[in-house]
Amino acid sequence: MSFSVNVPQLCKAVTGITPGQAIQRRQFEEARRLLTGTRLAVSTVAEKCGFTSSSDFARRFRAFEGLSPSEYRQRHEA
Repeated sequence: MSFSVNVPQLCKAVTGITPGQAIQRRQFEEARRLLTGTRLAVSTVAEKCGFTSSSDFARRFRAFEGLSPSEYRQRHEA
């Protein structure tokens, strides 16, 4: 008897999001934490969150949050 499980489909059925979406959410959670809790350069935040370039990070962050990383930091400074 063979039993096969499609892990991405199972993940989406259980959590409502795909594994890729879960990873992306976690990357941006960490990016938000670093942008508001540290004075690290945006390029360093991008690197620490697993992005290969700061321009890709900035583009994707803006699409996800509606603000650039620098704008997000300014609006959420303590």
